[in-house]
Amino acid sequence: MDDDFLDLDNAGSVDVGFAEKCDPWKLESHFFPSKIGGKPAWLNFSHGTSHCGKCQSVNYCCREHQVADWKAGHNSECSSGKADPQRKCPLMLPEWEIEIEAEELTDETREGNREKSEEEKMKEYENLIKEGKAGTMHGDSSADPDFDAMNEDKEDVVFKKFKKRIAATPDQVLRYEKDGEPLWVSQEHQPNAIPPCEYCGGERTFEFQILPQMLNHLSLDQIGKSIDWGTIAIFTCKESCDNGDAYKSEFVYKQDIVQ
Repeated sequence: MDDDFLDLDNAGSVDVGFAEKCDPWKLESHFFPSKIGGKPAWLNFSHGTSHCGKCQSVNYCCREHQVADWKAGHNSECSSGKADPQRKCPLMLPEWEIEIEAEELTDETREGNREKSEEEKMKEYENLIKEGKAGTMHGDSSADPDFDAMNEDKEDVVFKKFKKRIAATPDQVLRYEKDGEPLWVSQEHQPNAIPPCEYCGGERTFEFQILPQMLNHLSLDQIGKSIDWGTIAIFTCKESCDNGDAYKSEFVYKQDIVQ
């Protein structure tokens, strides 16, 4: 993928998602809400494969979750006869509604596109080095200190682009741009190739990405003590084929901030 700054004047339409608090009833499965946290909107516990054999009132999607919930508090509720099948399991992540809006780019954000010329200069200089045409300038910071600065900034170019693009709405947690390009946080750890659709064999293209801001809403922002990501990009079948199951596996790529 080209690391140049985006041509924001000709950028495609991007929808951005924000995590918002709402009444719990709006997040119930039969409304099939756009949300994060809690149980998946499509998961119906009443059809679970496992249930509490003692109270017969709480269902689970699997045995592992039943054991975890027992240790997390269901044992005391079950023994007291006060088990509530509608209660929120303490092991679940906080629930938030996702509200979608069209991305609005500010004049300040568009100004970032001018930095592309500096990026191009750095690439030209790197090409001169590879071709052995950099002359005495290469390795001699006294020739032009800007060259060394360009080289040092190489690792930051993509991250600067990331920060500048989301600066107008820094609390966004999701970006949707079907057939667009992900907004990577680093030039490192980008996928070399995207595997084809496993159902039709066709091309997969980028559809949406999850930003690290979501970690704050899910109380997963303790670095080193919980899951972490720079961004999570989801690639789906370009043709949205209807082969196979209704719910399909797609390609998810997690780009880390640190190595």
